[in-house]
Amino acid sequence: MSRGMCYLKLEKYKEALSDLDKLLELGPNLALLTLRGEINRILEKYNEALTDFNQALEKEPNDAFALIHRGKTYLKLKKYNEALTDFNNLLKIESYDVPRQLLFFQYEEIYQSVDPLMLRGETYQKLEKYNEATIDFSKVLKKEPKNVHALKSRGEIYLKLKKYNEALMDFNNLSKIEYNARSHGWKANAIYESMDTLMLRGETYQKLEKYNEASIDFSKALKKEPGNALALRSRGETYIKLEKYNEALTDFNKLSELEPNNYLALRLRGETYLELEKYNKALTDFNKLLELEPNNYLALRLRGKTYHKLERYNEALTDLNKLLKIEKYNEALMDFNNLLKIEPDDAPSLRLRGETYQKLKKYNEALTDFNKSLELEPNNYHALKLRGETYQKLEKYNEALADFNKVLEKEPNNAPALKSRGETYLKLKKYNEALKDLNKLLELDPNNYLTGINLAKVRKEQ
Repeated sequence: MSRGMCYLKLEKYKEALSDLDKLLELGPNLALLTLRGEINRILEKYNEALTDFNQALEKEPNDAFALIHRGKTYLKLKKYNEALTDFNNLLKIESYDVPRQLLFFQYEEIYQSVDPLMLRGETYQKLEKYNEATIDFSKVLKKEPKNVHALKSRGEIYLKLKKYNEALMDFNNLSKIEYNARSHGWKANAIYESMDTLMLRGETYQKLEKYNEASIDFSKALKKEPGNALALRSRGETYIKLEKYNEALTDFNKLSELEPNNYLALRLRGETYLELEKYNKALTDFNKLLELEPNNYLALRLRGKTYHKLERYNEALTDLNKLLKIEKYNEALMDFNNLLKIEPDDAPSLRLRGETYQKLKKYNEALTDFNKSLELEPNNYHALKLRGETYQKLEKYNEALADFNKVLEKEPNNAPALKSRGETYLKLKKYNEALKDLNKLLELDPNNYLTGINLAKVRKEQ
């Protein structure tokens, strides 16, 4: 095994793996199986790693090393419930096998000290079981008050749970630990806190409306990473709250250079121009944003306000009318969301919410709802037609065609489906098929003006 150990120390995991394979061909060995599993995990061969850990645990169900590393593998595969089972079982084991501990001490490069409580807390976090996660991180911190991972993770959960003062305490403690760990021997004026700590504490200060403190943390973050888009945006937002509009504008200009089509950056810069009474520049940003996202409620409201400031009342009225329509759809969306919380598998509610998403031009969300609705009711032809229309909007014409074909097999004279299939054939340049559908549609509805236009397009292309 000495050559394998050399490979491990050199981080030549593939070569180490090759040696382990040969050793395991000679006969089963629990320690080597677990070690190979962990090397497979490091090499991101998660299924192979699972096979090794499963074999090890068949031989010894209470093998702590196999449990901990199988749990970590499940985490990588996003199988959080399976990971949780392993970490729960691990925490029931009162003592580890001392000879195996000594054996694995040799492989400390691979088997670093990991607290099962920490891993279980992280798993609870992934499962959004925040109270359970907090309990585990608190237990870790009772044993190790300076555990930076536990402090950061617990602080993040407090932030999510809107316990901002508790989050701030954790991030302040984290900052002190980082300062003490890094300050010795560092140059003057160095920033000791990590980027993560600065951003998380800055966000917490924002939530507590402590905008001066927030701006200090975001400025420190930007000293570390001058092109960090999130830090630029966050500091710019903080400057708006402090009514430092020129400083905010500088940040949003830089952010727009980095990400020209960033919706939020365009809206925030537009708002800043509005506060600075630079109405034409504000209008340019809101127009660009609404080209990218035509139903952006806030952008429409702000553009309407800008038109009003410019005394362009007709344009302001147009935006206001559109806002009222969107408001109606948003209210409907809230109702369907509430219904689906109670009955998540209600096919009619899923279909209706999908239609609402369609109206709001949120086609990916609509598609998700129609897919789920059709899993529950595979032969609902109205849902098939709606999904086909959504595929059209997403320019997935072959998928759209499959849905319209199913509808028309059952309902050959369904005029909306004929129209949609004809348009889809047109997009796919299948002109003969398009012609058949549009001719049939004209037979059903001789006065249909749009069908006539589409027929003219087909004849022109043929």
